[in-house]
Amino acid sequence: MIKYSLFLLVTLIILGACSPSSDTELPTLAVLPTLEPTLTPVPIRPLEFWQAVNGTLVNTSQVDRWQFTGQAGDAISLRALGPVSVRLERNATI
Repeated sequence: MIKYSLFLLVTLIILGACSPSSDTELPTLAVLPTLEPTLTPVPIRPLEFWQAVNGTLVNTSQVDRWQFTGQAGDAISLRALGPVSVRLERNATI
């Protein structure tokens, strides 16, 4: 009988320690930031042959769009500094 009482007491203590003490959120819950979609369209700026362009993106949601005309075999040189995401898209008009 003593072993059963001791087992029951230890079980109740363990179960009592595992239950939350209040209805507040646990400190391990993290709300992650999300990227907001661009509400206004970003204008496409023309880029002429051999034209060098410098620019600065102020924040992570800023986008610059450039467009140029090229032919198959033309070399493209792009240099970006810092933690940036660069994407080249091909819009073929044949």
